Formats: sequence, C-alpha cells, structure tokens
Amino acid sequence: MPMHSQCSVANSADKKENSNIEAADSIEMENHGNNHSMSQKSQLAEQLLSEPQDLHALGVKFERKYENSGDIQDLKAALLYFQTAVDLTYEEDPTRALHLHNLAASYAIRYQKLGDLQDLESAVQYFQAAVDIIAEDYPARAQYLQNLAASYSDRYQRLGDLQDLELVLKHRLAAIDLIAEDYPDRAQHLQYLAASYSDRYQRLGDLKDLEAALQHGLVAVNLTPEDDPAMVQYLQILAASHANRYQRVGGLQDLEAALQNFEAAVNLIPEDHSERARYLQNLAALYTVRYQRLGDWQDLEVALQHRLAAVNLIAEDHPDRAQYLHDLVFSYNDRYQRLGDLKDLEAALQYFHTAVNLIPEDHSERAHYLQNLAALYTDRYEKLGDLPDLEVALQHRLASVDLITEDHPQYLQNLGASYIGRYRRLGDLKDLEATLQCFEAAVNLTSDDHPAKAKHLQNLAASYADRYERLGDLQDLDVALKYNLAAVDLIAEDDPNRAQYLQNFAASYADRYQRLGDLKDLETALKHDQAALDLTAEHHPDRARRLQSLGISYADRYRRLGDLKDLEAALQYKLAAVDLTVEDHPDRPRRQHSLATSYADRYQRLGDLKDLETALKYDHAAVDLTPKDHPNMAQHLQNLAASYAIRYQRLGDLKDNEAALKYHQAAMSLTPEGHPIRARSLQNLAVLYSHRHRRLGDLQDLEMALQYRLAAVDLTVEDHSDRAQSLYNLSDSYTDRYQRLGDLKDLEAALQYGVAAVNMTAEDNPNRSRYLQQLATSYTDRYRRLGNSKDLEPQIRCGNYGTRTGNNISTQLKTSIDELPAAQARAFKHLSNELYTRDSEPSMNLVNQRNDLLKDIRKQPGFEFFLLPKPYKILCQAAQGGPIVILNSHKEGCDGIIILNPTSQPVHVPFPNVTLDLLSSQRNALKNLHGDGIRVLAVLESNMIFNGRLWWLPTGEFTGLPLHACLPENQSDQFIHSYIATLGSLLEANKKPSSILPQLGVFGVTQTDCEGANSLDGVEQEIKNILSVAEQNNINCLKGEQATVDAVKMQLQACSWIHLACHGKQDLTEPTKSYLMLYGGNLELATIL
Repeated sequence: MPMHSQCSVANSADKKENSNIEAADSIEMENHGNNHSMSQKSQLAEQLLSEPQDLHALGVKFERKYENSGDIQDLKAALLYFQTAVDLTYEEDPTRALHLHNLAASYAIRYQKLGDLQDLESAVQYFQAAVDIIAEDYPARAQYLQNLAASYSDRYQRLGDLQDLELVLKHRLAAIDLIAEDYPDRAQHLQYLAASYSDRYQRLGDLKDLEAALQHGLVAVNLTPEDDPAMVQYLQILAASHANRYQRVGGLQDLEAALQNFEAAVNLIPEDHSERARYLQNLAALYTVRYQRLGDWQDLEVALQHRLAAVNLIAEDHPDRAQYLHDLVFSYNDRYQRLGDLKDLEAALQYFHTAVNLIPEDHSERAHYLQNLAALYTDRYEKLGDLPDLEVALQHRLASVDLITEDHPQYLQNLGASYIGRYRRLGDLKDLEATLQCFEAAVNLTSDDHPAKAKHLQNLAASYADRYERLGDLQDLDVALKYNLAAVDLIAEDDPNRAQYLQNFAASYADRYQRLGDLKDLETALKHDQAALDLTAEHHPDRARRLQSLGISYADRYRRLGDLKDLEAALQYKLAAVDLTVEDHPDRPRRQHSLATSYADRYQRLGDLKDLETALKYDHAAVDLTPKDHPNMAQHLQNLAASYAIRYQRLGDLKDNEAALKYHQAAMSLTPEGHPIRARSLQNLAVLYSHRHRRLGDLQDLEMALQYRLAAVDLTVEDHSDRAQSLYNLSDSYTDRYQRLGDLKDLEAALQYGVAAVNMTAEDNPNRSRYLQQLATSYTDRYRRLGNSKDLEPQIRCGNYGTRTGNNISTQLKTSIDELPAAQARAFKHLSNELYTRDSEPSMNLVNQRNDLLKDIRKQPGFEFFLLPKPYKILCQAAQGGPIVILNSHKEGCDGIIILNPTSQPVHVPFPNVTLDLLSSQRNALKNLHGDGIRVLAVLESNMIFNGRLWWLPTGEFTGLPLHACLPENQSDQFIHSYIATLGSLLEANKKPSSILPQLGVFGVTQTDCEGANSLDGVEQEIKNILSVAEQNNINCLKGEQATVDAVKMQLQACSWIHLACHGKQDLTEPTKSYLMLYGGNLELATIL
C-alpha cells in the first residue's frame, strides 16, 4: 500500500532565521586572552569588565567566533556573557532590549545546533521580553518581531501547538506594517509571512491561507534581483505554495509552476551550499507528485536520485536527517509499488528504521514516522504473506495513535486498514468491526471540503462491502454504494484520483449484481470501469489494475448474457493487465488467476482444449509465484483445483479429479475456521467428492460430500447471498444418498433443504427456476416411493414455476393489475418502473417499499399469490379447455402427469421406455415414446375423453419434440394438439376477454431455403391448405424475401393465428434465445413473447 505521506514541499525558511540573527549595535573589541582557557577568560572578564555593555560586547565576539569555528564552547561563552549583561542591566536601561534580544538569539542558535527544547523556550522568553520593552517607533522593532516570530515558529514545528502558529502570523503581520514599501529587506519579510500562511494552511486546510501565501511569495520574488543570494529561498517558498495549491485544487499548471521555480532555485544554489540538500529534497518531492499524476517512469527515477544525493549531503548528526531518510524511503516505496522489486522494499525498511531511531520519543513527528513504517511492513506482508509483518504494522499504528493528543483522521484511517488486513487473513469478525469503527471516526472527523474526505468515504464503503460478503446483509451493500457515490461526488472531473474512485464505485455495483442479478447494476459497473480506464494514461502505474477490473466486468456480463464478444473483451483486457505486470509484482498471481478463469470460460463455450490447457498454465503460474503462507495462496489453490475439475469433466481422467481434490484440500488447510471463504471451499470439496462417487461408486465419497455441504450450510449466516445455493447443494447430496440407499429420511431431508432454498430466493432471481425444478424432482421421487397423489400437486406447482424462462420472469411486471385498487395499481407501477426501467440507481429503500406494497396486495382476497407460484387448486383451472399432459425428464426416469379437468386430482403416467439418453435423439425418442403415448391415451379414454383439445407441456429434454407424433396414427387426429410453456401462461390466456384479442386473422410465413440448412419441401402446399380454410378477407402470407424479421414482427401485432413454416434453432440452456431463421436475420423467441 502507498505510504502515508503528504506530498507538499517543506517550508523551512524559519529554520534559517535564528542562525542568521546578528547582535544589533555590536561593539568591536580586540580579542584579549584568546589563548586562555574558558575559566581564565571568565576571571579576566570579571577583573577588567564590570559594565553590562562590556559583557555584552564579549558575548557578541564569542558568538561570531562560534560562527567561524563551530565550537560549542564558544557559543556557551557567548551565552554566559549575554546572560550576565542582562542580569546587570537595570530595567529602565535603554540597552536592555538589545541585551535581551541577543541573549535570545544565542539560545535560538544553540537550539538549532543541539535541539534542546529548553533552549527554544529560553529564546521565546527573552525575545518576547525584548519586544515588550522596545519602543513602538524603534527602527529595529520589525526585526525584533520577526525574530520572535521565528522562535514561535520553531516551537510550533517542534510541539505542534496551534497557538504558537497564530502568534507567528500576528508578529509577522505587525512587522510588515512597520516596513516601508521601498525598504531593502521588505521582500524577506514578505517571504517569512508567506511561509507562515503556508504553515497554517497545512494545519487547518483553509484555502484562503494558501492564496495569501502565494500572493506574498510572488511579490517577494518580483522584488528581488536574480543575483540576490536570497532569490533561491524565495523561489523555493513560492514553489512550495504552488505545490500545495496543486495538491488541493489539482491544476496541473500549479505543479508545473512549482517544478519550474524549484529547478531555478536548485540551479542558483552552489554545489557546496549547506542548504543544497534541502533544495534537492524538495525538488524530488515535486517530481514524485508529477510521477503520481502522469505515471512517467523518468520522474520517479529523477526523484530517487535527488533524494539519494540529498541524504549523502546531509551530516550524520543533522537534526533533519531523519526526514531526509524518510523521504528517500518514500521514493524506494514508489518504485517498489511500480516494479514490485523486493530489494526496493527492503531498502525502504532499512532506511526507515534508521530514521525512526533518530527521532526522539517525544518528537511531534514520531507518530507520523511510525505510521509510514507500518505502511512498509504492510507492503511486505502483502508481498510475502508473513503474518508477523501484519502484526508489526498494526502495533506501530496503534502506537502512533496513542502518541497524538487529538483525533487524527488519517491515523485512524490507517489503523482501520491494518485491522481490515488482519480480518481478511484470519477472518475474525472483531477485526472487521474495529475497522468500521476506525473508518467511521475518520469520516466524521473530516470536513466535506477536505481533500481526504473522498478517500475516507471510499475505504468505509469497502469495509461495508466486506461485512456484506461475510454476513450477507443487503443493507451493508446499500451503505457501501451510498458511500462510494458520495466519494465520487466529491471528486472533481479533472482530479487525478477520479479513476480510482470510479473503479471502486464499479466494484460496489458488481457486488450488488452478484447478489440481486439485476443486469442494470452490471451495466453500470461496466460503464464506471470503462470511464476509469479512459482516465488512466498508457504508462500510469494503475493502468493494469483498471484493465483487470474492466476485464472482470466483461466476464460477468458474458456469464449472464452469453455474448462471445464480451468473453473476448474480457480476455483482451485481462491479458493486457498481465502483460503490464512485472514478474515479481504482488498483484501478478491474482491477475493470472483471473485470466485463467476467462480461458476456462472460453473452453466451456467453444470446447477448444487449448484454452483449458492455457487456463491451467496461468493457474499454476499464480500458485508458483505466491509464497506458501501468503493470504492469497488458498484462493489460488482453489482456482487451480477448479481448472483440473473442468478438465476431468472433459477428458474423464481420474487423475485430474484427484489433482483437484489435492489442491482444494491444501486450500482448505490454509483457511482459518471462521474465515468468510471457508464455506465456499467446503462446497468445492463436496463437488469433487460427488464426482468421484459417481465415477467409482464409493459410498464414503458420497458421505464426505454430504458432510462438507452440511458444514458449509452451518458456516453461512441466515441471510447471506450464498445460503440458498448452499441449501440447494445440500438437498442435492441428500437426493444422491437417497437414490443410493433408499432411506426415506434422506428424501425428506432433500425436500426440507430444497424448500428452504426456494423460500429464501427472490422471485426474479435467475437461480430460483433451477431450485424449483430440483424440488419438483424430489416431490416426484416421494410420489414414486409412497404413491401419495398429494405429492403431485406441489410437483406441478414447482415444476410449472421452474420451467419459466428468464423472459417469463422479467415480464412479471407486465402482469395485468387492472383488478387492483387504483391507488395500489399506480403505486405498484411506479415502484416497479423505478426499479426495473429507469436508468437511475435504486436504493434498498426503494426495494423495501415495493416489498411492503406486495405484502399489502397479497393480503387482499384473490391476490394471495400475486407474482408468486400459484398452488395447484389455481393452476388446475388451466385445464378447463382440455386435458393437460406435463412431461418430465429426470436422470432416474421420465414420466407424465395429466390434469384431466379443473376438479380432478392429477394422474401420474410412468414412461419406462424413455431415458435422457434416448431424448437426445428425436428419432429414437419418438420411437420409444410411441408405446408410452398409448398410456396417455388410455388414461384419457378411461376418463371418457376421446377427442377435443389436448395441451402438451414439455419440460427439460422433452422440450422441442413434436409430441403428438408419438401417438398412434389412427388416434392422433382425434385431438387438436397445442403446446404451452407454463400452466400460468394458459391461465392468463383463458382470463382475457375476447374484446381485447386482436381481430381474427391468419398469418402465414414460408421460408423454404436458408443458408446452411436443407430446403423445406412441401411448405408451399402446407400453407395453402391452412389458408384455404380461413376467411378470405383477413389472410396474409409472407414468402421468401418478404419474410424479414421486421415484417414478421409487424404481423405478430395484428393477427390471432400464426403459422410458421421455416427453419429454427433451439437453445435448451437459454430457451428464449431459440430463434426462427427468416430472410436476412433471426427472430428470437424472447422477441415473440
């Protein structure tokens, strides 16, 4: 993770002020006793000098000597003489202010040398005393005020007391008011004032302070000749203010201005200048900022070289050496983040430990250093997966929070990041709750106009998403979306970080899509992912991450809609992401795994074994690049196991199933008991044991599968999005054991868990159909076992709902609600339109409103099952126009259920001659169905039904067969044969009054020849025969080139009877994608419906 460090350039002009303070009105004297010891000098002074002025003069001389020699003893002597002079000067003496001022200056100099806080306190005390007694019109008063301000500034830098900073500004503003416009040093005073405004901006974030800093800094530069020695410092301060405004507002012109001014300053400063190191340091900071904005690799290298040069120039005992080392660490960390080279991370850790050791325990920056040291340990944890690194990071961040005297939003943010890291490793829910507490506090402590507010909101959103993943509470997901939206709203269109916020926003929509299956959420995720990529430069270090996220969204849409173009796009973006990721980058294994899943998807679509082999290659590479104890190792092992499982299903090589079991078990051993992914790991193991049981017949494998699925259900909380699937899988295992052992308790358990899976699945969830089909099969099994006809009724109910296609489900909202009270009808239409048809972003509040309205509607007589599966007593009313034959196909056998009339009990008809294998061939299926068709007729005849309309409702493998052809030729014509998709659709059709039906008319379509298909002979005569019995004044027929998709669609709206004589293609996986082959295009069933 990136280190927490402000990228602003330090304003250190104040650090130089005290060292340049001169004793005003100094007295020149010869250096008597130059070769004597200090004690001898003191004795000589006492003998020869008794006047304060003379003692003061000696202080001035020793101070100057210190400036030349650097000997601390000379500075001590100066302090002794200055202090004695002050002690001997009367309160009303006009020279007392001068004596106090120079005593303060010497204390300030010694503070700069030794860093002793007591010296700084003495400097403040004596400077303040001098200012208090000096006359308002004294010529040097402005300088006295500046020096007092400088000491307050030093104390503010040391202790962080805001009151000191306010005093700095107060005294510097007072000094400026005393300076004439043409005063030679006015530029210097303006520069000091600019630095103080900049400091207050850094503390409080008020943009007005930053604008004031820029205004005064620019005037100072304009007043100063280019060859003036002070020009270097003024350029530096001006550059710093431009850098700060860039950081706040994001205008690239400020960044370029900052770089331009700093480059000019560095070019003016001599190689051996004592301040060169600091200027190199600040110039490096600006190159770092530009690298982070534009991603230019060269900027990162230049920043690193400048910081190395600065560290080499700074003395070992320099008080700022720790800061220089800190910033060098920052550059090494940036390069590590870009290239993933562990050597850079180790170098960063080495330098940072040195820096922390140089910081006193009570230093105001120690907490900040501990924060950044924790960031480095976090990076190494993410690279190597060593849990002690994560624990060390957490301890450093806790220590840093304890060191600060008031709440610091960024420190709380970082502490939360450590807690969430440990939660994701160990799965302890307490860590997740601690994360939320820290992140929420950080958000609440940050004003809306603060530049870090959006980042805090984004991290809080991510934590709510984690809790949603763990507990399955949809409210958490809605909160995550809310905070991500708030973060995006705070980010300006041209903000360099906007891409990251859009990517995270997309992730929340993707999560909600996974839960609710609403395609609009997935489309929104794709839109934001694409926008994030569009905002990311070609060479930006985050481009690979953006490509990966967009590729995942395309893969999700492919799995939903099956459009091969989406899968190709997913592969394209994921390949590009892997290609941009260096071999040892910590994210490379995860991206390789994601790429492997898309190759596996393409294999399953096209069947090319090369794709599956490629998937295995990338999965193996991901595992090989991941340290054994890395937190992602379990996930990568699971993915590798999944690829082996797919190859087993293709080739049937038991070694592949064994390999899949081995890797899944290894993944399980790395997953802590309470970890959120453990339930899915158990499910995956259960699937593999089920495969081996079906292959080898070992009952122990079936028992293992059952036990793993039971454990998975126990680990999945009641309202988690995965619980329904877990219950369905458990029901399936009990069904398998029932079929193996015949124990009725297993069948009852299968029904129990199957009902539970259905009950917790929303009516518009695409998985509900599959769950109901399985439940229908279980009811059929119990009927076969016990012969209780009551089991046929729930079988019909579940089977009818389960056979509905995705289009049937999505068109629920088009159900007639004319019989509802007008107010409820309007409210239902409005809420449904808001949820399903608009392009807005629906909230959980909207979902809850609609659910509450549905509950109220279902309380009314006649609407108890509004938009719900109807019970048999209602469904059987569909048979009022003739018997209905429901055909079911199962791996255990095939059968039929006949609803004779609206008042009869359903009749079961076994089809012993038909199997699933036979149904795969229409010719063989019809041949074997011939005898079973006679069974259907026998049931009808025994109930005195010899002719009329016969409705066929085929399900599963029966779908698409011309079932009437299975009847004996001499009996088939006794009935008018019609086909329906569900009982519900026939019920709805029967309810429609004739007044709303289209005008009676007959419409025919003939398309005898289609590219790639055999010619249809006899269709012309067929259509003539049909049309000949219709009324001549309302007949229409489209032939050949006339039968376009648009022409047929127009006729569908105008006629009540349609006869289609053309080729078609059936899609058993997605029935609504079945289509008729017309001239110039295909007409899908979904369009017809």
